[in-house]
Amino acid sequence: MHNIFDMGYLKLSLIAAALTVAAISVRSQDAREARYREDAYVEIMANPMKAGGGYYVRKFGDGPLTPAPKGYKPVYISYYARHGARYASGSDPYETVNAILEKAHSEGQLTALGEEFRSYFTGVFEDASGKDGDLSGLGFKHVRGIARTMYRRFPGVFKGKTRARALATCVPRVMLTMNSFMDELKSCDPDLDVDMNASEKYVDWLIPYDGNRRQIIRKSGRTPEADAAQEAFYEKVDRDAPMARLFKDVSWLDGQEISRRNVENGLWKVCAAAQCLEDKVGMAYFTTIWPPEEYFAKWEADNIGFYYYWGHSPVTEHRGTLGAVDIVQQAIIDTDADLAAIDSPDRVNLRLKFSHDTGVAPLLAFLKVNGMGAVIDDPSEIKNYFQDYKVAMGSNFQFVFYRSRRSPDIIFRLLYNGDEASLPLPEVSEGFYRWADFKAYYGPLVEEGQKRLKEIQESL
Repeated sequence: MHNIFDMGYLKLSLIAAALTVAAISVRSQDAREARYREDAYVEIMANPMKAGGGYYVRKFGDGPLTPAPKGYKPVYISYYARHGARYASGSDPYETVNAILEKAHSEGQLTALGEEFRSYFTGVFEDASGKDGDLSGLGFKHVRGIARTMYRRFPGVFKGKTRARALATCVPRVMLTMNSFMDELKSCDPDLDVDMNASEKYVDWLIPYDGNRRQIIRKSGRTPEADAAQEAFYEKVDRDAPMARLFKDVSWLDGQEISRRNVENGLWKVCAAAQCLEDKVGMAYFTTIWPPEEYFAKWEADNIGFYYYWGHSPVTEHRGTLGAVDIVQQAIIDTDADLAAIDSPDRVNLRLKFSHDTGVAPLLAFLKVNGMGAVIDDPSEIKNYFQDYKVAMGSNFQFVFYRSRRSPDIIFRLLYNGDEASLPLPEVSEGFYRWADFKAYYGPLVEEGQKRLKEIQESL
């Protein structure tokens, strides 16, 4: 028997994390972005679960925040989030993995580690079968924790009669995320007036990736140049070694009804998603089937595609960020209307929108949050400036608005995943920005984006 807990994950989790600050082959739209260079190799060696990319489950910030300028009090929160942790998704990877393991077992094609993994996976499959992409128990817990932290940090927003308006996409895991979040807020503030809705009517600015412009947005990150650059990195990935750890004859996979590519992707997904189920055994298998250099190479190749799809990539002429244009435009409309009525009896104090990674990722790049707006020429540097694990399960933006009786300026702070985040705007004081400056900077970018979307639409 392999003692997998003496391997991979637990050893690597002891490696100290570090950040390397430098600027190599990066053209930055804002000189300050260079300080956000993060050595992704060091990060992933210290925490292998980050190699799971979008399946990464992180701890959300809940510590003390920088005090607001004197006289300013919080009055309104605009919230946009990805759903909570979920089961693996996409063509039901659990069914795929179970089917290939059972067939390999019946034909004597599993190695000792393969048989061990099959025994483990039998229990996983019993629970996960039919739950493709469903919200997990950890997802429910995480979401409730985010809501509690919001209430604790900004009690002034909830003072008196408070109204919250929440919208979600029509995907079950997103609707359940919204319901859990609002239920927790309601338990914190019994007087909270909650209105929740989920409808295709709002999809264009909840998740443009699935809206009327989906054809444009889904093609935006795919160009021959982008595909070729990503393929060059995939060619460096050793596809045989991980499979050889589970299957006696790797060529046996090529003759199966289930394609080898689907087997590889399915195994990767169910192991990466083990962290979403708080499954420590599955997390250990992740780093056993794919040792460090192998899971890093696989992650880097996947991550390059993530950047081309959603980032400020010169290869795609920055079209990936167009997925955020409608999100930002609607947020400005809603926020202006809610702030204008903040003293009325029917005021809305919280405006919450629940969506997916395909909304959060382009929004990070469009807003250039924490340097995620970097323009990267060298594909080998993408990993150090734009990482898919930054869009972890439950990732969220909290725009918290403040006002003062002494000044007409409305100011705000941005929290990303509960931590104070930066924007390429002048600060009123540390971590605080004027709402007027936000609109002055991003308004023209939204207009330009709308023009580009129209031009692309007309060219199709």
